[in-house]
Amino acid sequence: MKALIAGLVYTVAVILGGVTLSWLLLPYIDFPNDKILSRSILLVAGLGLIPLWRYLGLSTAKIGFGPIRGQRLGSWYILALFLQIPPMLFFLWVGFRLIDPDLEMQWSFVSHVGLFAVAGALAALLEETLFRGVLLSSLQANLGFVWSAGVSSLAYAAVHFLSMDAALPEENWMAGLYYVGAAFANLHTISADWSSFICLFILGMLFCLVRRYFSLWVCIILHAAWIFGLRLYKEFTVRDMGNAFQSWTGQYDHFTGNLLSVWLLGIIGGYWLFRFYQQRLQ
Repeated sequence: MKALIAGLVYTVAVILGGVTLSWLLLPYIDFPNDKILSRSILLVAGLGLIPLWRYLGLSTAKIGFGPIRGQRLGSWYILALFLQIPPMLFFLWVGFRLIDPDLEMQWSFVSHVGLFAVAGALAALLEETLFRGVLLSSLQANLGFVWSAGVSSLAYAAVHFLSMDAALPEENWMAGLYYVGAAFANLHTISADWSSFICLFILGMLFCLVRRYFSLWVCIILHAAWIFGLRLYKEFTVRDMGNAFQSWTGQYDHFTGNLLSVWLLGIIGGYWLFRFYQQRLQ
């Protein structure tokens, strides 16, 4: 109950704080209003994690922020990139994704690659700390690992559907609050894109498995590399909208979907087999 109340208070505080911060920044930043709002909410969400886990009595070690030494984080980053290659190559092979004919290797492109890496790292740090750190750790004491992983993965998948395509035209506090409300109302689109939702849920379960046997740092690195690889793949390629294999992906990002779900389940199954035979040999 304490974790539930803390989660609700945290969510409300993040929304109100993000809306207020964006309203204060609007006159000084020449940037689309909805982008300022979304970044403000992410900033407040990140800063709010520290008082949240302290209120819940979670230490940094309990959340998963143990010593980094000896974890070979660079190797994990490369592994995550390689794990994306098979489904990416498959979509190129069947013609659903095509190398972008207008792609130009210029300095602006190189700078975008660096931006993808930084943005992926920041997003991974926030999401992993929240879902596989605070949420998973606070639930495990009462629910056990499997149920806690399921709940945190459901929340993780649902958050990706909190979006609103329309721009935010007005520069007032209530407009920002309305925009956030519309983003929550957009959760109904899950019913039209179950393949993406299920795939994101399975990806969340995979990260929970990594968190259980390794550390939150490894989750963050894997997640950061996953975002970077996907952003780079979409930058290099374009979709063939008439390709029959389009149905193998969902509408969320035209990569997550049925094929990727099978691939992720194969990774999870392969890891369990590895641990099973490893224990038998001991």
